[in-house]
Amino acid sequence: MILIAYDGSKHGRRAIEVAAERLAGPAIVLHVLCAAPRAPLATDAMTGALLDEEAYDARDRQVRKEADRVAAEGAQLARQAGLEAEPLVVESPGHRVWRTIVETADERDATMIVLGHRGGPGLRTSLPGSVSRAVVAHCERPVVVVPCEREPRRYRRGSTV
Repeated sequence: MILIAYDGSKHGRRAIEVAAERLAGPAIVLHVLCAAPRAPLATDAMTGALLDEEAYDARDRQVRKEADRVAAEGAQLARQAGLEAEPLVVESPGHRVWRTIVETADERDATMIVLGHRGGPGLRTSLPGSVSRAVVAHCERPVVVVPCEREPRRYRRGSTV
């Protein structure tokens, strides 16, 4: 079973595409949910009103609903690309996304982890991001880090700008 980390970004979609092109077998499309911590006397940033337990619960339900939607979207993309895929949402305590990915791969006995990385301009484009770097560093399973697509050049040879 292949574990594909998916966050709804174009980099996550690219990881699904590459996994479907080059790998076979069942897949789990994992979306890691990082819920905001509850402060004892928090206020709404827009209104300044104190948040009560009902407001926290409503926010948590909305965040979970969005996480389920993202995971389902990723699984659907994987199925359209030819993989037998199911969605999975796992909450990450302490916002350690990489740890949640590695632990889920261990729990599900994944044969491989596939994830994209955001990269950046210039040299940063070729370097993995913090989540992918940490997964590679801490995982004992094969990890495929799919590079982001390079941005088209915005200059021409011989131009002075």
